[in-house]
Amino acid sequence: MTPEQEMQAREEAWTYQEWDLSADSQHPGWSAVGRFLKTTLSSTRPAALARFEFDRRTGTYQQPQPPVVAASEDFQPSDILDGLRGDTFMVLILHTPLEMKDVFPEYVLCTEGSLVPSKSERVFHAPLIGLEETLKLGRHALVVSHDGDPLYWISSPSTAR
Repeated sequence: MTPEQEMQAREEAWTYQEWDLSADSQHPGWSAVGRFLKTTLSSTRPAALARFEFDRRTGTYQQPQPPVVAASEDFQPSDILDGLRGDTFMVLILHTPLEMKDVFPEYVLCTEGSLVPSKSERVFHAPLIGLEETLKLGRHALVVSHDGDPLYWISSPSTAR
């Protein structure tokens, strides 16, 4: 990669934070995610919801259907919780930021850095095919793994600074 290409990739990179469930937590991750969905989801201004399922054949996460673009009242907690089965990631696209420590007090920040969506395997250990297009639907994303641990907070390049 040329120096110019590296600079452009850095400018296009989103920031991410990986939040792990604290060892002191009394409840599993999906419980915390369920509480968030029931108490906070409607005030977060969700823009879209996407599901990525792991395809063992290709070694990638694929979207079985396009992201659902809707208003907050169109999303029910069960829409997300029901998607957390098997080896999946649920991606909730938001217009407004979350204070992760306030919303998920039982989690601890363990990693943060840059995420180039076309190289998502560096963060998620396998490519999320279609993540780049999905992230364009909003400015922030909450990525929930199949059991609610870990959680990823992603912010667009324009809001990350």
